[in-house]
Amino acid sequence: MTSAVSSTTTTARPPMSEPDVGRLPYNGTAGYVDRPASVERAVAEAADGIASERQRTIYETVARRGYEGATWREIEAQHPRLHHGQISGALSCLHLLGVVFAVDARRNGCHPYVATVYRSRYLDADVYDRPVKSASSRRLDAIELARDLLAEAVARPTCPREVRLALDVLDDV
Repeated sequence: MTSAVSSTTTTARPPMSEPDVGRLPYNGTAGYVDRPASVERAVAEAADGIASERQRTIYETVARRGYEGATWREIEAQHPRLHHGQISGALSCLHLLGVVFAVDARRNGCHPYVATVYRSRYLDADVYDRPVKSASSRRLDAIELARDLLAEAVARPTCPREVRLALDVLDDV
């Protein structure tokens, strides 16, 4: 992993309590799929603080590892009561919140996550500062952009009827 690390050194100690670490970025939860059991679990874990506490625990584990960070497997080894989905979900939230980033290099087939306090030690080409968007998320973003563009066009007095109909179709999705 040394090739991924720049020559700049830092002695900064990671803050063990980043302000956003416990924030839940997916509709006030740590995330879910569109199934009743998943939604119920996510809402319950958000309400009783389990999701936020899990994120704090995982952040602290990653931060303590310094510029090497930790993979989900390394976190699982330290916290055997957590399973892959819980760890991966928390890392995704932390990544989205910008308190960790992923490193392109792999350890044992997994990308390590590193606390952002160590970001300056890495070259831009060697990290993923933002989480990857799924194909579904990219489609939703494209639909939202198309809807916004159509709404602008509809606001003009010379807007063709077809554009108004297209906007109505998108509004129903």
